[in-house]
Order: sequence, then C-alpha cells, then structure tokens
Amino acid sequence: MRRQRMAAGLAEEQVAKLDVPDGLWRLEPDWNRSYRRLLAYLAAGGTLDGPANRAGLGDDPTFRPGAWLRKQATASRQLNARAHQ
Repeated sequence: MRRQRMAAGLAEEQVAKLDVPDGLWRLEPDWNRSYRRLLAYLAAGGTLDGPANRAGLGDDPTFRPGAWLRKQATASRQLNARAHQ
C-alpha cells in the first residue's frame, strides 16, 4: 500500500480506496506514527501538562509526548516566520 500511495497519477477511485484504511496516509509517516502515539498516551490517561521529558505510559514508555509537542510547536513557529518574511 505504501508504494501505491506514493505513485503519481492515482485515479480518484484509487485514492478513495486508500483513504478507507487510513485517512491520514498523505502525512509524513513518522509524524503520523508519533501523532498516534500521542493519542494512545492521552487515551491511557496521560496529560499534556508537566515536564517536556516525561515518559509515555503503558506499552510505550519511551515516547516523550512533551518533547514531541515542543518539536511540533517549534516547527510551526519556523513555518510561520518563513511565511511572514
């Protein structure tokens, strides 16, 4: 599916079929994976307050939700700064 998703010139029907299993497939795979980890962290009772280096919960203790969110905020600020130059 990954190769199909990256193929140029997909017909609308093909794109629609690929959207069924995962509507976020167009996003960067690493970002999408981390976003899903964040959702799982929140579903397990995690919070977004506290230190940026706090560990994940349950089956994903290596995930650092605060660090990932800080990285997203920094990237967003950089994009906004470039847009206003």
